[in-house]
Amino acid sequence: MLSKLYNQFICSSFMLPEHTEALTEYHVEERQKEEQYVPEVDEQEYEMWEYLIGESLSEGYKVSVTYMGVSGKVTTTGIAIEVENAALRMKDENTDRIKPISLNNIISVTEA
Repeated sequence: MLSKLYNQFICSSFMLPEHTEALTEYHVEERQKEEQYVPEVDEQEYEMWEYLIGESLSEGYKVSVTYMGVSGKVTTTGIAIEVENAALRMKDENTDRIKPISLNNIISVTEA
């Protein structure tokens, strides 16, 4: 199937340079929109996040937290240490540093 899709665009080599540039810009903009997209979260998912963070706090389970950082989505895996002042503090399993994560920027929380 991939070869069919590739062959479909062979004719793009006959496109005008302006059109090729516009198509490239379009794809870059679409990728940026996709990276910046934040899905809506319902009440049940918030409860699940609260449960997973609570288990990490009390039992030391590892969780993966995805949040919006300065340059886009960032995923940190580790153990939650505390939740204070609308911020989650996690000990990153890779660097052993404590990272503060704003609760407002969290996109998802999953078991690691």
